[in-house]
Amino acid sequence: MPDSDARAPLPTRLILLSDLDVIPAEELPVKVRVLGCIAELPSHSYPYAILSYKSFGLSVDNSLLNTAYRVGEWVSVIGYLETEDSAFAPNGIVLRALTMFLAQHALSGPLDLGAYEDMVRARQQAGF
Repeated sequence: MPDSDARAPLPTRLILLSDLDVIPAEELPVKVRVLGCIAELPSHSYPYAILSYKSFGLSVDNSLLNTAYRVGEWVSVIGYLETEDSAFAPNGIVLRALTMFLAQHALSGPLDLGAYEDMVRARQQAGF
């Protein structure tokens, strides 16, 4: 009987964008979900969006996504964190987005980054 888990998608690891540098290179690629602010949009000369959070920036390959975002919007991104040796990945990693969505809804009010960080840390400590 085939192992049904072999066909299941990899679980997504919820992590703070500023903590991505603690993931050992041996674990890449890894499927992650991160929150970040769009600092730069793709252009003809630079095909990746740039997400920022605190002092950390990350190149996001969202070429498969057919949605328009604006600089300054907070988004959640689920994708595969991979190593990449190119000018488009200055820190040596890139996030290949599977999906990206706005982190706040117009009716839910402002995003509480402190509460978000607390929730992520609590989930990490609980082993999720």
